[in-house]
Amino acid sequence: MNGPDGLFGTTLRQPPTNVEAEQALLGALLTNNGVLSRIEEILEPEHFYTPIYGAVYGAARQMIWNGGRADPITLRPKFEGDLRLRQDETAMQMLVRLAASMVGIAYTAEYATTIRSAWFRRTLFEVCSETADLCCRPGELPDSAVMEGLENRITRIASGNVEVQPTVQIGEAIGEAIANARAAAERGDGLAGITWGYKALDRMTGGLHPDGVDGLHATSMCHDEVGRPFRGDRPDESYHNRPGYRQVCFSSAWHGRKRKMSAQEETRAE
Repeated sequence: MNGPDGLFGTTLRQPPTNVEAEQALLGALLTNNGVLSRIEEILEPEHFYTPIYGAVYGAARQMIWNGGRADPITLRPKFEGDLRLRQDETAMQMLVRLAASMVGIAYTAEYATTIRSAWFRRTLFEVCSETADLCCRPGELPDSAVMEGLENRITRIASGNVEVQPTVQIGEAIGEAIANARAAAERGDGLAGITWGYKALDRMTGGLHPDGVDGLHATSMCHDEVGRPFRGDRPDESYHNRPGYRQVCFSSAWHGRKRKMSAQEETRAE
């Protein structure tokens, strides 16, 4: 047998990082804010291994989105006294060092992909390690619970989101849904979320929701999450929706509200 550390020991089992790529990318961004358009669809702040670098990326991105300029001078006030700073560096020194780390503007998308790949492998490493620990403690959880937990976490990693959705009490969800339904009734649009800008999609989904997953497919045949084929209303389009709790509760509350309003209108007519 190879022993507890496997064939290669622990040397090849360290989660991957690429701090140099993080520094070079931030240097390019702080030097030329225009590179954000090349990386904003690839990177999120949580993808950075170094917490302060992720915070710098998030702050710079938001500043650029707001129409401002992100550079060491404009970002310094946001990081003065930050506990994530190195003890031998001030915020200005850290930002100037990052700006000086730029290697080239042309490589930013490649750096972003490298950083995200390292994050993906780190997170997967963590999930698999925790699952392995559970497997070594038989009887603590049912097999189905271990498998379901692994599947759910891997699905979140694949979608780029490792945050666990908060647990919501059913009474709280229903109360929120009723309030949203009343507001929608007053607006007359029946939307629990934000409009898509297309009435047909609004009717199908009730709007965009932060806790739901919506997919619009420009193919004649698609499959749902368990592989069953399904078709849209027209041959050239398909729609799939996995509603969140707000959407489910809102739908029930909204239709109940509509029935009550219809009954009141009939009573007034009589």
